[in-house]
Amino acid sequence: EMVEELAWNEALEEEKTGFDRVNTA
Repeated sequence: EMVEELAWNEALEEEKTGFDRVNTA
């Protein structure tokens, strides 16, 4: 479960980064 949560958090971070990149562009 811990690994799944970590992967989920990583996916969230990537999504947030992509969103920020779109906002900046």
